[in-house]
Amino acid sequence: MTHMHNPAHPGEASRHDSPRGLEPAPTCGSRYLRELLIEAARAMLSAEASASILSVGLNVGSTSRSNFYEAFREIEGMTPGSYRKRHSLARNRE
Repeated sequence: MTHMHNPAHPGEASRHDSPRGLEPAPTCGSRYLRELLIEAARAMLSAEASASILSVGLNVGSTSRSNFYEAFREIEGMTPGSYRKRHSLARNRE
């Protein structure tokens, strides 16, 4: 394996020099944080039916309604309201 130097930091290896098994997972910083935010939001949407979608987003750390909806849709494939409806219907059937 040839080692390429990181031009930004002489003497350090580039992140591409590490063996395949040691590279960071494809999920990096901002994506990982969005996943954590949405995980917390899913729990709140399911547990707190009276909480507004906006309050859920703000309570889990989203900076705005639009950012929350965008992140939720990206991770879950649906809006927070659709998620809540789908999961409240499922709970009512149990």
